[in-house]
Amino acid sequence: MAVKTVMGEVQARAPLDSPELTGTPLTPTPPLIVNNKQIVNAEFVHAAVAALVGASPEALDTLAELAEALGNDPNFATTMLNALAGKQPLNETLTNLSGKDIAGLLRYLGMNIQLRMGPLSIVGVDAYGNIPQQDGMVMTSIYI
Repeated sequence: MAVKTVMGEVQARAPLDSPELTGTPLTPTPPLIVNNKQIVNAEFVHAAVAALVGASPEALDTLAELAEALGNDPNFATTMLNALAGKQPLNETLTNLSGKDIAGLLRYLGMNIQLRMGPLSIVGVDAYGNIPQQDGMVMTSIYI
């Protein structure tokens, strides 16, 4: 009778090769680094999804939300590349002024000022300290 009881218990169990489990079977939760064919449980799956989502904001934590944020465009990278390639070029005036020295800026703005001075000599000063000029005018200040 004991053998019959043991045989009945063994036959009531699931087969060892590819068992079909019913009810709510439990299995240990493997670490996330596991990359083999062992059985995983819901806790493992939730942890793997959480690691994939990481610190994404709640509005972007599903593939549907990410796709919506990208305009549901399967060629998003190409679309963005084309949009950037067609952007308005830099302002022509600012581009022309970029990197110029003071003389270059003045030339670009049409202010090509050239100072020409002959040899300087002071002939004398009048009683008020003014310097007489060759054209008869009086220079009261000299700015250099």
